[in-house]
Amino acid sequence: MSYNSKSKLTNDESIMICASAGTGKTKMLVDRFVDLIRSGKADIDQLVAITFTEKAATEMKERVYEELYKEKLFNNLIELQHAISNSFISTIHSFCARIIQENIDSTQLPYNYTIIDEAEENIIRERFTNRFLSDHIENDSKELKILLKYMSINKIKKLIFNSWERYFLIKKYKNKLTDINSYISIINNIVNSMLKSYLRDERIKNLITSLLPFKDQLNENQLLFLNNFEKNNIDRDDFTSFFSDRADKLKNIDLKCYRLYQELKNEYYSEINFLKRLSLSDIDEKFIEVNTHAYNLINEFLDKYRQELELNGLLDFTGMELYAIEFLNSKSERAIQFCKRFKYLLVDEFQDINPVQHEIIQEILNNNPKIKVFFVGDEKQSIYRFRGAVVEIMNQQKNKLKTDELLINYRSIDKLVDFQNEIFPKLFKSSKTIYPFEASYPSVPIKAQNKPRITNKPVEIIILKHDKKIPEENIDYIELEAFLIANKIKDMVNNLTIYKVKDNKFDKVKYKDIAILLRAYTHQEKYEKALKEMNIPYHTLTGFGFYNLPEVKDLINFIRALINFYDEPALIGTIRSSMFAISDDAINELATAGTITEGLHKYLYNNKKFNLSENDISKLEFFKNLYLKLQSLLYEDNIINLLENIIEETNYLSILANLKEGKRKVANVKKLLNLAREWYSISGLSPVDFVRKINTYKNINVKEGEALKEDTDEDSVKIMTIHSSKGLDFPVVIIPLSYSLTTSSPLIFTDENAGTVLNIKDQATKEEPAIVKALKKLEQLKDAAEEKRIFYVGVTRASSHLIITGIEKERTRYNINWQSLRQYLQKNNLKSSITIKEIIPEDIRIGKEEVHYEEIALKNYKRPRFSKDKIDEIRTRTSPIEKKITRITPTEYADKTISTITPYNVIADSTPLNPVELGNLVHKALSLWDYKNLDDIKNYIVDLINIQRLTGKEKSILINEIFNWIENFASSGNPVYQLIRNSQEIKTEVEVMGYINNIFIEGAIDLLLKNEQSYYIIDYKTDHSELSKNDTVIKKYKAQLDLYATVLYECYHLPVREYLIHFLRNNKTIRTTVNNELILSVIENLKNITP
Repeated sequence: MSYNSKSKLTNDESIMICASAGTGKTKMLVDRFVDLIRSGKADIDQLVAITFTEKAATEMKERVYEELYKEKLFNNLIELQHAISNSFISTIHSFCARIIQENIDSTQLPYNYTIIDEAEENIIRERFTNRFLSDHIENDSKELKILLKYMSINKIKKLIFNSWERYFLIKKYKNKLTDINSYISIINNIVNSMLKSYLRDERIKNLITSLLPFKDQLNENQLLFLNNFEKNNIDRDDFTSFFSDRADKLKNIDLKCYRLYQELKNEYYSEINFLKRLSLSDIDEKFIEVNTHAYNLINEFLDKYRQELELNGLLDFTGMELYAIEFLNSKSERAIQFCKRFKYLLVDEFQDINPVQHEIIQEILNNNPKIKVFFVGDEKQSIYRFRGAVVEIMNQQKNKLKTDELLINYRSIDKLVDFQNEIFPKLFKSSKTIYPFEASYPSVPIKAQNKPRITNKPVEIIILKHDKKIPEENIDYIELEAFLIANKIKDMVNNLTIYKVKDNKFDKVKYKDIAILLRAYTHQEKYEKALKEMNIPYHTLTGFGFYNLPEVKDLINFIRALINFYDEPALIGTIRSSMFAISDDAINELATAGTITEGLHKYLYNNKKFNLSENDISKLEFFKNLYLKLQSLLYEDNIINLLENIIEETNYLSILANLKEGKRKVANVKKLLNLAREWYSISGLSPVDFVRKINTYKNINVKEGEALKEDTDEDSVKIMTIHSSKGLDFPVVIIPLSYSLTTSSPLIFTDENAGTVLNIKDQATKEEPAIVKALKKLEQLKDAAEEKRIFYVGVTRASSHLIITGIEKERTRYNINWQSLRQYLQKNNLKSSITIKEIIPEDIRIGKEEVHYEEIALKNYKRPRFSKDKIDEIRTRTSPIEKKITRITPTEYADKTISTITPYNVIADSTPLNPVELGNLVHKALSLWDYKNLDDIKNYIVDLINIQRLTGKEKSILINEIFNWIENFASSGNPVYQLIRNSQEIKTEVEVMGYINNIFIEGAIDLLLKNEQSYYIIDYKTDHSELSKNDTVIKKYKAQLDLYATVLYECYHLPVREYLIHFLRNNKTIRTTVNNELILSVIENLKNITP
C-alpha cells in the first residue's frame, strides 16, 4: 500500500485497485490503458476496457483519445480515430453485443435480429406474461392454483414478469428446497454463516473475551458458551442457553462482569435475536411443495419467453448477457480464440458489477488464463443493488487478487477529507469485522491534495429540534427541513466565502455551486416548493417529472386535445398554458354553458357569445384559429411536424425564455422534440402513437430526466438524488437525513445457499416459513449496509463545504445514517472542522408563495387520477451490424398507405371518459368475457367503471350506455355474436408479431376465431357512430386488418377467411373477405415502406 500511484501502472501483475472517492480511479485506468500501448506490451485491439454506463464509456474513449494524441503513438489522426472507434472500450452490454455480432452463427439468433430497448422489451414481456397466465388459468394449472392460495393474481403476475431480469441466477441456483432435510440443512447453513460474521465483529469478540476471567462466577450454560467460543464452535443454541438464565446474582458477585454480560446481551438482542424465531412450524413443510411449484412455473415462463424472443429475432439487454455467457462457456475453439486475442482486461467501477457480468468476465479468464486483469473500484460506492450489483463480488476479488489502494484525494479540501477519515471508519468498521456484503474503509487515512487556509468550518450539521409546545402531528417536519435548507441557502449565497477547488481560488458561494442530494424523490416536491417560495432558482437534474413538467405537459396536452376535443383535463390545461394564457375568469364563464368543454365547443363552433374581456376574446380567437388549422392536419402530419407547428405558431420558445428559469424550460422542450425525432426515426410515429408511447413509458416506470441546460453557467441550485450525483462533485453539498425509506423484500429470493425461494406467508396465520424469515433478515442487513454506502457517496460529492440536516423529535424512526451520526457526535470529541447548530421550527423563515399562472393547479375541475411517475432512464439503442430492421404497427401502416385524409369535425360525445379511456375499458371487459353469460360481462363493466374517478351520476350514465351496446351486440340477430358463439376456438387480445420484407410488424387483435380450418378476425370499435360512416376512417381500419390478416398468413400460416369491424355504439358491422389479391397488395405496400 502506497501513496504513490505510478507504481500501480508499471506493475504487470493482475491487480485490484481500491480507490476511494475523489482519488482518480478512472484516470488510473486510462493511464494504465495508455501505458500498455506506450510500453509496447499490447496493441489497442488486444485490450478490453469495460465500464457500466454509456456516459462512462464515452468519457473513457475521449480520455484515451486525448492521451494517445498527446503521446503521438499513431501515425496520423485518421489512424487514431479508427483505432478508438474499433477498440473494445465499451459498456458490458456493448461488449456482449459485439461478441454476438462477431459470432452470430454460434447462437440461436437469426442474422437479422433486432436489439430492443428497455421500454420495448417491457411492453413485449407484459403482453407475453398476460398470455402465459391466461393459458395457465384456461388449463386449470396446478402450479397456479397452489400459488393462488398464498398470492393474488396480480402478485403472481409481478413475480413472473420480474423473473426475467433474474434469469441467470434463477437458472444457476435452481430450487434447492427439495425435502425437509435439505430445508433444515440450508437454514442451519444460513444461521451459522450469520453467526460467524457476527462473531467476527471486534466489539463482540472483545466483550466475550472480557468475560473469560469471570468463569468462576458463571453457571453451567454460560461456561459452556465460553468454552465453545474458545473452540470457535458456537451455534445458536449456545446463545439461547447463555441468555436464558437470569444474571441478577452476577450483579452482587461482580459488577463489572454483570455489566459486560448485560452489554453482550443487549448487543445480541438488537442484532441477531431473530435467530431464535427460526423454529419450524406447520407452514414449513407445506412451503417446500409451494416453492417447488412456484419454481416450475417461473422456469416454464423463462424458457417460453426466451423462445418467444428468439423466434421473433429480438434481443434485449438480459438476452445479450445470456448469449454472451453461453458462447464463452461453450469452450468451443471459436470462443477460446475470441478470448485469446486479448492480453489485458480492464474494468472500471468494479463495485457496480452484477453476477451475470462477473460470469462473463470469469469465462474470458477461463478461456484465456494468461490474460492480465486490472480492476478499479470502490466497494464503499456500491449503491446499485436495485440494478443487481453485488458488492460481495468485489470483496471476494480483493481476497483473490493482489490489491492496492489510491490514497490521495484530489476532489475535496483537507478539512472535508479529515471529516471523512473521522466518521467513516466508525460507520464501515474494518475489513475483518464485517459481513461479506459490507464495505471497509482504508486502514490508512486518505490524504488531501488541496490544503487551503480556510477560516470557516466546512462541515455543518444542522439539527431541527422538536418544539414541545406544538404537537408533533401538527408539524410537517420534512417540509420544515426543506425550508430550513432554503433559509440556509439564502444566508450562504454571496455571503459565505469558500475555496473552490476547480477554480483554485477563494470566492463567495453562488447558487450554481450548491447541490441538494436527496436519498430518493419521495419528498422532492417539498424541497422544490421551499426553494420556489424563497425565490431561489433551482434545477431538478433528474426526477419523476419530465413528462409532467409544465412546459412539456402543455405540449402533450395540446396534442391530446387535438386528438380528442372532449379530453377535458388536456383541453383546460392547453388553454390555461403559457401558449394561450386564458384567464380563470374566462374559464369560469365558459363553464356556465354546463361544462368548460361544452362552453368552449359552443364558442368555437356555434359562435355563442360569453361575457369575456377583450384580452380573453383575442386569446380565444387565436386558440380557435390555431386549433382548427392543426386539427384539420392532424391525420396528415407526423408528430415532429405537429410539434414544430405548435411551437412556431404559438411562439412558445420565446414565451418560455422570458419566464423564470426560461433556459431550463426551453431545453426541456427541445429535449421532447429530440425524443419525438428519435422515436419517429425508428418506426414512424403518428400523434396518437406519440401520446400512447408517452403513457406507456409512464406506466412501465421508465425514468426520463430533465434536459441539461444549454448554458451551464446559469446560476441555480441543483436538486438530484445521491444516485444521480455519482461521478459528480459540487462546491457545496446539502444532504437531508430527515426521513427513512421503507423497503420491501423481493417476491422471490435468489440465494447461493438457499437457491430460488418464494417470499410468502400463511394467509390465515400470517406465519412466515423459517427460510423466508432468515432471507428477509439478510435483505434488511444488506439494505442497511447499502444505506451507509449511499451516505458515503453523498458526503464525498462535496469539494468545499458540506451541510447535513436531520430532525430530532420524540416519536420517530431515524434514518440509519442520521442515527449513526448522532451516536458518533454523542460519543466523540468534535474536531475543528465541524459545526453543530440546533434550530426549532419557529426559527425557520417560510417564504410567501409566488404563483405563476402556467403552473397553478386546477382546483375546481375534476381530473382523472394519474399515478406519480417513477420513470427510469431509457437506455440508448444499440444497433447490430446487420441491416437495420424497420418496425411498424398496423396503425403506422395505415397512416403510411392511406395518405389522402378527409378531415372531419369534432364530434360531441356524451360519455364522461375520453375515447382512449373508454375504448380501453370496453376492450378490457370484452377480453375477460367467454361470450356465454351476459351477466358476466356486465359485472366486468361495473367493476372497471367503479375504479374510474367519476361521480355516481357519471358512472350510472356510462354503465347504462355500455350495457345498451352489449345487449344489442349479444342479440340473437347479430351475425358477429353468432359467429363467435359457433366458433370452435376463441382467442382474445392475440399478440401478433412477424417479419415481412425485412419489416418487423407487431400488434394485437381483439378477437381471433377458428371455425373448421378457417380463421376470422374481429375488431371492436367504440368510436362515435358518425365515424362508422366516414370513408377515410373505414379505409384506415381496413388497412390495419389487411396487415393483420397478411401477417397471420405469411408468418403463422393461418388462413384468414374474413375480418369484421364491429362498431358497438350503433351495432354496425363491416365485413371483408380476405383473398390472395388482398395479401399480395399488402406485401407490395410493405416493399414501398422505407425506414
